[in-house]
Amino acid sequence: MLQVLKYCFFFYAGAIIGSFLNVLIYRLPRGLSIVQPPSHCPHCTNPIKPYDNFPILSFLFLRGRCRHCGQRISGRYILVEILTGLSAILLIMMYGPGFEALLYSILFIILTVIVFIDIDFQKIPNTMIIGGIIPGGLIVLLLIPQRLPDALLGLSVGGGIMLFWAIVGRWFFKKECLGAGDIKLAILVGLFLGTRGIILALFTSYVLAGLIGGGLVVFKGFRLDGRLPYAPFLAAGTVITLIAGQPIVNWYLGLF
Repeated sequence: MLQVLKYCFFFYAGAIIGSFLNVLIYRLPRGLSIVQPPSHCPHCTNPIKPYDNFPILSFLFLRGRCRHCGQRISGRYILVEILTGLSAILLIMMYGPGFEALLYSILFIILTVIVFIDIDFQKIPNTMIIGGIIPGGLIVLLLIPQRLPDALLGLSVGGGIMLFWAIVGRWFFKKECLGAGDIKLAILVGLFLGTRGIILALFTSYVLAGLIGGGLVVFKGFRLDGRLPYAPFLAAGTVITLIAGQPIVNWYLGLF
């Protein structure tokens, strides 16, 4: 019973963080302050009362609609809160309460904001890259110093691989295929995952992007030179690496 309560606590703590991430996702790309005005309905601009601001619960109680104007609230709000809640449980189960769980929690938080902004606006805010590199770098430097060499190599490898493909893509398609934000994101992920982690995350992201991009070309008529937001694929590759990275590496090495 205590174990269940512990996981419930971590889930809802993660959901509370997710509620704040929704603020960042909406306001950062629009150049709005994340402090003022307080949370409000984007349709009627009425402030959201404290009793309507409980993560997940308020959305369900209000049936996904604003109390004042009745307009629908985007399902993305509850999705982000559920994702951050589940990630909190997953990281605690895998790493226990400690510095590694803290490190990867920061990475997941940053990636969540970046992914949804990239989907909507196809850009990655520098504030989120810096907001991940500074705390992530400090945790590695001060609390997990044995990981520092691999973290530095990982960010170099991640940025180098992405820069290479950006140059190749520009030469092949005669246009920009990977933006500077994608390269910075790979640097950020490399800092957190280290060398082997970023290589696996990038490889997995390329496979996912190829499969989904190919599916869009075949079934939706997506143009081959069209641009897909890359952050969701790298985020998915990162999560897969964190959950199953070592088994995947062991399976691959076993082939030889």
